[in-house]
Amino acid sequence: MNSKVLENVAFDKAVPFSKSANQTGITDMSLVSDVKVELEVKLGQLKLSMGELFDLQPKMVLKMEQSVDEPVEVYLGENRVAIGNLVVVDEHLGVEITDVMK
Repeated sequence: MNSKVLENVAFDKAVPFSKSANQTGITDMSLVSDVKVELEVKLGQLKLSMGELFDLQPKMVLKMEQSVDEPVEVYLGENRVAIGNLVVVDEHLGVEITDVMK
């Protein structure tokens, strides 16, 4: 079995992942502009007992705590990136962005 020696590599400048492009000095966003990311929209939440959870059946309606006119949150992973309102676009749900997190 061949063994390989790993060497420590020193980087000129370490930048935390959470910083924005402007804070890191990255000016050529074209380097990442084609990278696909998956966003999730949190519509709301509700609490059920374990018994209610086990009793779930098709066609049951779960009433959530939020009203239909309350804003929804847009997430990239665990990070909230925006807030918006639900809209209907050509018979599909959409989110009209009202605020972007900085």
